[in-house]
Amino acid sequence: MSRKNSKFWSQNLLEFSREKLYTVLMDPSQTATPQPPNIPASGKELYNELMGKIEPELVTDQIPLLAEKYKNETHDQAAARAERYNKAYAAYEAAYAAYMQQLSSEVSSYRRNAFGSVEEKDRQKETAVLDDLESLLTSPTP
Repeated sequence: MSRKNSKFWSQNLLEFSREKLYTVLMDPSQTATPQPPNIPASGKELYNELMGKIEPELVTDQIPLLAEKYKNETHDQAAARAERYNKAYAAYEAAYAAYMQQLSSEVSSYRRNAFGSVEEKDRQKETAVLDDLESLLTSPTP
C-alpha cells in the first residue's frame, strides 16, 4: 500500500471512529425496550389488591376495625362471619397462586424480550458500523 493510500485510510478511519462509531453505538432509539411487568410495591399492597376483590373487610386497614364493628354480634353471626372469612382466605390463596403464576410468566416473557431487544440493538449497531466500514473500503481513493 502506498503512503498516500495509507494516509487516506488513517484519516478516514480516524474520522469514522470520531463521527460514526459513537453515533452508531450510542443510539438507543433503534428498538423499543420492553416494559417490565407491573409489580405491587409491597406484600401488603398485593394482599390488599387481591383480598379487596374477595372480602373488603379483610384488607389490612379494615382488620383493626372489625372488633368494634362486630362487638354486638351473636355467636351464630360470629360463626357465619368466621366461615365467610375462611372461604375468603381460601379464595385469596387461590388468587395469590394464580397471580404468582401469571407474574412468573410475565417476568419470563419480559426477560426474553429484553434480551432480544438488546441483541437486536447490538445487531443494528454492528450492521451500521460494518456498512460504514464497507463504504470506506469500497470508496475510491482521491
